[in-house]
Amino acid sequence: MLTRGLTGVLALAASAVLLTGCASPPPVIGEAERTRMVSTLKDGEWREVSRLYPEAVRPAVSPVRTIPDYEWATTMAACLRAAGFAVTPTDDGQGYSYSSSDGQSPLDFAVTTYSCEVAYPTVFILLSLLGPKQTSLEAAYQRGVVRPCLLLAGAPSPAPDQLALRDAPGTSSGWDPYQGLLHGAAPDATVRFFEQRCPPVPPWLQLSARAGG
Repeated sequence: MLTRGLTGVLALAASAVLLTGCASPPPVIGEAERTRMVSTLKDGEWREVSRLYPEAVRPAVSPVRTIPDYEWATTMAACLRAAGFAVTPTDDGQGYSYSSSDGQSPLDFAVTTYSCEVAYPTVFILLSLLGPKQTSLEAAYQRGVVRPCLLLAGAPSPAPDQLALRDAPGTSSGWDPYQGLLHGAAPDATVRFFEQRCPPVPPWLQLSARAGG
């Protein structure tokens, strides 16, 4: 009986989709807005490099994957290590330390850091390039999609701090549905498992994938 009931619900949902024809909601971020965001991201990250090293040549690089804020330090460290720099995340997970390289200069380190920052922008950085509408949609995604998904999958997830969300909607507010796993020092493999089931970044904020508009 439960299976037949579920089948009926799915059939009704499918009928509703057919009745709406090919209509689809407008994209959260249009193509022109994406292009502007990428350009602004690149210019912002390059500004400090060119200030310190006017002779630096700006490399061609594009966003690869938008990452949640809590992955910034580990992602940057991995990206820089792949380029030959001895970099490790700090114990608090908020930054990274750089000790040596395979003969590269400080200029090389600055240019590579630029490439890594552009390739893996954080949610916080991209939200800072958008308006309140998209910021609120991202906050709603964390509350209404990510947290329920984590709880259903059996992962701990704290209730949102309503005051923080009202002051600054989105993951930059200090509340994150993944805090239960992160503060519980869950193994990286466990966090990655849940990220696959409950993506912490909304599809429309993945600049490279053009997913979700």
